[in-house]
Amino acid sequence: DALKKLSSDKHKELMRKRAEKEMKKALAQDATIFDYDGALDGIHKEREEMEVNKKAAQKERGEVRYVHQLLEKTKERKKEDEKLFEKRMVKELEAEKEEFGETEKFVTAAYKRQLLATKAFEEEQKRLDELKERDDVRNKDSMADFYSSMLKGTNKASGAIVRAAELSKEKVPSKEMLARMTLGDL
Repeated sequence: DALKKLSSDKHKELMRKRAEKEMKKALAQDATIFDYDGALDGIHKEREEMEVNKKAAQKERGEVRYVHQLLEKTKERKKEDEKLFEKRMVKELEAEKEEFGETEKFVTAAYKRQLLATKAFEEEQKRLDELKERDDVRNKDSMADFYSSMLKGTNKASGAIVRAAELSKEKVPSKEMLARMTLGDL
């Protein structure tokens, strides 16, 4: 029993000396390697600077936050209006056909393009609706599906997180920032 205690004490002392040696070697390479608070302060400072720069760039460009979404919705509504107008025209043509009988029909190239665009829009809407239905969390049974939707960013609650991650991908962190992040993780 005394032998085990002695060997464990020797082992502890050996491990302590090895750890001190490694610490000295690390400090020789980088004097701030164990300065966690300083690294954390630096990370917070860089994040604040990035946020200020982002806001300044947004003001500089005169970019409004949701304009692109409004424009997309406007385009969708315009397509829907065109579809309704087309249905109305078909009904009027059928009424004319009953009233005047069979008449000659002329279809222009622009009208053909419009019909193709409308058909493509309807197919795209149908595809998007099917995707939404398939990925809807309310139709899923397990928590794995819920977590998957959180990771994909299809969950409304995680939308802000995903957008922030996408924005941060545009900003490449400096080497110092990467070093601090890895040091902070240790």
